[in-house]
Amino acid sequence: MGALMDKIRLLIVDDNPSFRRALRGLIAAQPHMEVVGEAADGLEALARARELTPDVVLMDAHMPRLDGPAATRALKAIQPGIQVILLADAETFSTDIAERVLPGSPPLGNQADAVVSKEATSQQLVATIRQTMGLPVEEGAPALRLSRRRPDAESAALYALASASGATLDLKTVLGRSLDAILNALSVDRGVLMLLAEDEENLEVVASRGFPPAFVEWLRRTVLRETPPHRLRQGQSWVLEHPQTSAALDSEAIGLSSLRAFAAIPVMIQGKLAGLLGIGSSHPRLFTPGDLALLTAITEQMAVVLENSRLQRAMARQLAETSILYEVMLATTSTLDFDQVLSRAMQVLHERLGIERLACLLPDPDDAERRYLVPHPSMIGFTPIQGQRIPTDRSVSGRVFRTGQPLLIPDVQEVPFYYEVLPDTCSELCVPLKVEDRVVGVLNAESPRLNAFTQADLQILSAVAAQLGIALENAHLYARAQRRADELALLDEASQIITSSLEMDQVLISIIRQAQRVLGVEIGSVLLYEEETNTLRFAVSTGEAASTLKDMRIPVEGSIAGWVVQHGQPLSIADPHADYRYYRQIEGKTGFPVRSILAVPLIVRGQVIGVIEMLNKADGPFTDDDLRLLNSLAGPAAIAIENARLFTQVHQRAQEMAFLNEVGQAITSTLRLQSVLDLILEKANEMLGCEASSVALIEADGESLVFRASVGAGSETVLGWTLRLGEGIAGWVAREGKPLLVPEARADPRFCPEVDKASGFTTRSILCVPLQAKGRTLGVIEVMNKREGEFTPRDQQLLESLSTSAAIAVENARLYENLEAYTAELQRAYEELQEADRLRTELVQNVSHELRTPLSLIKGYTELLLGGTLGPLTEAQRQALEVVGDRATVLSRLIYNLTSLKTIPSGTLVMVPLSLVEVAQDALSQFRVWADQAGVDLHFQFEANPQVKGDPERLSLAIVHLLDNAIKFSPGGGKVTLRVWQEEDQAKLAVCDEGIGIPPEHQERIFERFYQVDGSASRRFGGMGIGLALVQEIVVAHGGEIHLESEEGKGSTFTITLPLAS
Repeated sequence: MGALMDKIRLLIVDDNPSFRRALRGLIAAQPHMEVVGEAADGLEALARARELTPDVVLMDAHMPRLDGPAATRALKAIQPGIQVILLADAETFSTDIAERVLPGSPPLGNQADAVVSKEATSQQLVATIRQTMGLPVEEGAPALRLSRRRPDAESAALYALASASGATLDLKTVLGRSLDAILNALSVDRGVLMLLAEDEENLEVVASRGFPPAFVEWLRRTVLRETPPHRLRQGQSWVLEHPQTSAALDSEAIGLSSLRAFAAIPVMIQGKLAGLLGIGSSHPRLFTPGDLALLTAITEQMAVVLENSRLQRAMARQLAETSILYEVMLATTSTLDFDQVLSRAMQVLHERLGIERLACLLPDPDDAERRYLVPHPSMIGFTPIQGQRIPTDRSVSGRVFRTGQPLLIPDVQEVPFYYEVLPDTCSELCVPLKVEDRVVGVLNAESPRLNAFTQADLQILSAVAAQLGIALENAHLYARAQRRADELALLDEASQIITSSLEMDQVLISIIRQAQRVLGVEIGSVLLYEEETNTLRFAVSTGEAASTLKDMRIPVEGSIAGWVVQHGQPLSIADPHADYRYYRQIEGKTGFPVRSILAVPLIVRGQVIGVIEMLNKADGPFTDDDLRLLNSLAGPAAIAIENARLFTQVHQRAQEMAFLNEVGQAITSTLRLQSVLDLILEKANEMLGCEASSVALIEADGESLVFRASVGAGSETVLGWTLRLGEGIAGWVAREGKPLLVPEARADPRFCPEVDKASGFTTRSILCVPLQAKGRTLGVIEVMNKREGEFTPRDQQLLESLSTSAAIAVENARLYENLEAYTAELQRAYEELQEADRLRTELVQNVSHELRTPLSLIKGYTELLLGGTLGPLTEAQRQALEVVGDRATVLSRLIYNLTSLKTIPSGTLVMVPLSLVEVAQDALSQFRVWADQAGVDLHFQFEANPQVKGDPERLSLAIVHLLDNAIKFSPGGGKVTLRVWQEEDQAKLAVCDEGIGIPPEHQERIFERFYQVDGSASRRFGGMGIGLALVQEIVVAHGGEIHLESEEGKGSTFTITLPLAS
């Protein structure tokens, strides 16, 4: 190829991706050729050829959209120097390529440069490529021939793989049978199939036929260990047509193989090498692109089968792991006896995973420094170590215990800190038992086999260890509880009640009743701490004054219960009245005399959540035993209370979220503002349980607030009530844009009593939040007098959540109302414009009609006078009559244009095939004399004679108007050019002038009827502004378009585009 060309650049075109990949692999083996791109059909080939400019195009003869011969003709027309080789199927291939490309196609002529059967060998294809490029062809290149592949055998090979996914046979058996089918399909005697091992570092031979084992081993080593990476690892096929002389095989491989043909196809999964299919022959054999396409399709099917197999194995492993964990979980939940749980867990691991030796090692209870581990009695395979102590500083299990990290040891002899227990141990797997972040033991597995454990084993043993850690901790907790059972015998019943329910009131009442019975007190209470208000609320009380105390709140500051909350310590007060912390107001509210108090904190995870308080022990002051017993009860009681409260909160939150979602859907289901406001109040009352509520919106002036919706007593009076911004609690919230909770409304200076006076409603408490959207306050929602209890910060959060959706709904409703009003206004304006346009059109047509008859008389008599029929004329009379005739002609044209504006859109065009050049010449001839008189140089250019279908009279009229304007607006000495040409499937006509141009601000409206750039009475140029409008309507009626390019002071170009006649 010399210095003119480094490599032959090829474009591959075929609708079969497997065949394209096969060809790409074949070309990649040629040092002087390269594939620069691919295409799937003829149309794509045209685009890719224009983009890539290849030397040779290898194109399938049969493709969708645009087949090979048609695409060849198009390619030759676009790039005459390109070489095209058509690839034909065997049944349509003709050896007489000098006569025809394919049956039914035109002679070869200016089409393909060569035709090759798809079953030709790679050597034949390469020779053809070189020949078309005018390069020498190797001597002895065989003639074109068809492949000896067997289609029925091909189908059998593909079917064997396709059925593998659902087969019950072993995967290796299925793949071995598939390999046999492949060898039969290609009529070859050697084949090998290798798959990537689990370590992803080696290839394993799945099936081998005919290849010497030494060659198979050489191939396995070469593919994975060659540097740089072998082409097979890059997803490319490897074809050797003459292995005995190929530089790709070293001397060792040549001596081992005795091959005469060899091809290797990679099995790729997600872009990575997953296996290798090798095919060889001990007899001379050339692999065709069709062979490679078949092998590629088979390896793709193999990839699917392998991936499905991998997923099935993963699913089976996951099911096994889940089953093991389920059985261990059943054991941990069915008993608190750790021995039983551990024994069952080891049995399951031994049976399901086949682990020979299992032991659980726990810290030596006699060793406070945790220097030794001792095995739990429940063991498998470790009987000789019963009672043995394992040091934590020089053993695998000790390392895991100290670090909390698992260890997988394939070979224990390679670990310096291995501690031998059984001499035949070869591999070990040890995982920690944890409770939160504490390591409480280890689960140890050993095997007399090297590399006996996998990462999957590590994963499942870690999961089991986690369950065992929980079981061990539960066992410890249970043991401690049992040890305390005797001293808490009196509270046993209470403990059972505490853990039996998640209903808050039921749990609290059970606590107090049991404590009251055990301690013998007059009143027992549970006070829960509320962080929002920094108060303690009497959640439950029993005994005298219980109903009065229910839901009463006392401050944390200045109360005995508050001190207990602050310090997290119990208090026993024999004389509360002498204690500065005593909250005396409570006696005034209940009328109950307090003689003694015992208060114990309820603590969960270090946080005080409330207090158990006992008043007035019947048989004397509270003792240390009373304190101990109540304190003992407080621990589990606090947990039960917290669980109940969390359950209640979650349940309540779920209800609130569901309610808010329902509210959001309800208030956004309508765009009527009043309906939206009424729904907001309905849902607010339902959610908060209040006596009255209102919505007030800020007026457009931004200075006043008007109540637009209201429910409750006297709501009719409130509707329409107006407040200034800042006036009243609602006005303050609207002005500040902040929520406000007022427990005592009448004590607040911002309260506006006039509304109550007018409505007759008595306001006790108010919760008011702003309605805000896009950072702007639209109004407020105000609720009054909660029926049960007082408004809380939680109520405020709920109302704020409601207000978010409500504000959006209000904004949408307002926008909708504005849109409706604007739409109605636009509709009225549009109807008025339509009527005005109709009247204008009617007026223009009537005037045109009325002027046509007298104008005809004027023109007729003028012609008679000028012709001398009515007698001789003086020169002055003749000149005057000529002026009259010229003006009458201008007026006739205007009337004609007005009439044309009415008739063109009505479909009156007479469409016939015509020459655009002839129409243009006819129009141009009308202006030769006028152009000479005006001193304008008139030019006509045509580069083609496009044929269009149109009305010759109307098209001529359009060109006449463009020429008339061009000459009219051109200065003396200027040039006007009329040009006609063709672009692809469109005809083009342009009129260019060097006149005054059109200012940019007028260009968008220049085609409107009656629009004039200079509309003044003193304008320089005449006309009514209908010429360009008429031109556009004529062009559009012909299915075309007109485009303007103009620069003020430099001239204008009007370009008409029309479709060619079919």
